Amino acid sequence: MNTDLPAPLSSKPIRHKRGAVREDGLLFWQYKGLHEVWMSPSYFDARKKRSLETTKDWVNANRRRVNDRQNLNRDLVENARRAKEWRAKNKQRCRELKQEWRDRNREIVRAQNAAYWAKYPEKRAEIRNRRRAREYGIGCGDRNLIKEFYRMVQRVAKCTGIKFEVDHIVSLHSGGKHDVSNLQILPMIINRRKGRKSFVYGKSA
Repeated sequence: MNTDLPAPLSSKPIRHKRGAVREDGLLFWQYKGLHEVWMSPSYFDARKKRSLETTKDWVNANRRRVNDRQNLNRDLVENARRAKEWRAKNKQRCRELKQEWRDRNREIVRAQNAAYWAKYPEKRAEIRNRRRAREYGIGCGDRNLIKEFYRMVQRVAKCTGIKFEVDHIVSLHSGGKHDVSNLQILPMIINRRKGRKSFVYGKSA
């Protein structure tokens, strides 16, 4: 039994692996264009056996080509290992080379940075506030928790269609810590009006 079913209509369709079992007992074989190919267990086993035999015959008929590819892969792995060892022994030189490249390609670097920050605005905001906290001599909390807080703000904004920002309940200027216990989510327009004032949204602090 062999059936072709349309792939699920979704912005992020489920990607099945070969051998995945469906509720009706069929096994996934492959994607064929925009369709998914599902098979009964017996047909799946026969197809798998035939595929292995075909692969073995092709390898035997193209042994030189296979050997060349394996040698190339070994060379690539060896070169990567040597490059990694060289970078580990010459960290300062690596930094100098990277800086030289950035100096020669300033326009490319600016364009890459602009594209990155446009894609991840929450990272830019978190890094900026962490830098401000250090400038004020204020401690910072768990960075992973803080990053997740900023990512959550972006998810809320995406779901509601309203721009939100992370706000410090007690502002950094007033000595508040850059920590999740001192963070709250505010609509961007309210956060901009609040400025350096210290209050909990909906309450007076």
